[in-house]
Amino acid sequence: IVFVAWSFARSSDGGSTFPSIGLNVYKSVDGGRTFTAANLALPDNSSSGGSPIYNETRGEKLAVDPNNSQVIYLGTPSSGLWRSVNGGATFQNITSGGAPDVAANVINPRIDGGAGLTIVNGMSVSSRVYISLSGGSVLQSADGGQTWSNISSGWGIDGKPGASLVDSAGNLIVAEDGGNHIWRYARAGGWTSSSQTPVSTNGVTADPANSNRIFTIDASG
Repeated sequence: IVFVAWSFARSSDGGSTFPSIGLNVYKSVDGGRTFTAANLALPDNSSSGGSPIYNETRGEKLAVDPNNSQVIYLGTPSSGLWRSVNGGATFQNITSGGAPDVAANVINPRIDGGAGLTIVNGMSVSSRVYISLSGGSVLQSADGGQTWSNISSGWGIDGKPGASLVDSAGNLIVAEDGGNHIWRYARAGGWTSSSQTPVSTNGVTADPANSNRIFTIDASG
């Protein structure tokens, strides 16, 4: 199964015969030969100061629950956080329980599949979910996305979370956007930071066999 979050922004010199296509999530069950669209068509609101809709496809905006493939989270740059509970057929905007507002720039939904399960609307799902707000906070849900709390307040990563992942040990690894630190949030709680290369980081990953080995890349590659 393949999921893709995609939008198409036509060139300004293109005619109305070829309109832009708003963000949607597409699912393939045949290895990418054919795709079925979900129910989204998020508008491009860049004219009113929001992020262009084509930014939706930059970075890893989708996260599938490793313990329940029916549950999928989607972060958007100007339309908040969305979730599917039916395998990507439809998505609903999440705004309650401390979730970001409907115009938030949500980046990098991440799921810790080893932090336990919880029951939400009769479904068994991963309890621990993380999201970041561009230029804002890192949020955590410990109850399968029902409620959210700010876990970065008072720490150096607050206001500048960038690329992130959950490593094999259950740590949330977050690169400092525009900075030269990598931050680690332990599954048990608590942040630590470490310096890395003297350039800003655009990507980060960890060795699946050794969570102490972290790799980064900067904008120039």
